[in-house]
Amino acid sequence: MKLEKLNTYNLSMNIGEKVWKIVNTWDDFSKVTLGKQLVEATDSIALNLSESYKVKNSKEAKDLAGFSLRHLNETKTLLTKASHRKLINEKEYNNISTEINMINYLLKKYVGLINHEKNHNNNVKTKRLQREYL
Repeated sequence: MKLEKLNTYNLSMNIGEKVWKIVNTWDDFSKVTLGKQLVEATDSIALNLSESYKVKNSKEAKDLAGFSLRHLNETKTLLTKASHRKLINEKEYNNISTEINMINYLLKKYVGLINHEKNHNNNVKTKRLQREYL
């Protein structure tokens, strides 16, 4: 299966594009301070998912999915700051937050399955897990 057909990856790419468009409308000070961090964190979600999909080693896939989760949490915090500073409207905030929650659910499920199978000394089928949860 191609990476572009995976729901979590597509949601992550979509969030990155939405955030880019929003930040692009901000004043220079907001772009340089909060905007740059927000764009980088949001883009890193999809970038790490992409890397995770390419690897065959379950530990490396889990680590990369974990990086995506960390960037997802960073994105949540930065979006909240942007909302509090009136840089993002409530509708945009809620829309992106809903997508973030879905990605968060799918990634945690994926990482949990890798841990479960690894702890039970089974042969981890990383590609199958990726297809189901990424």
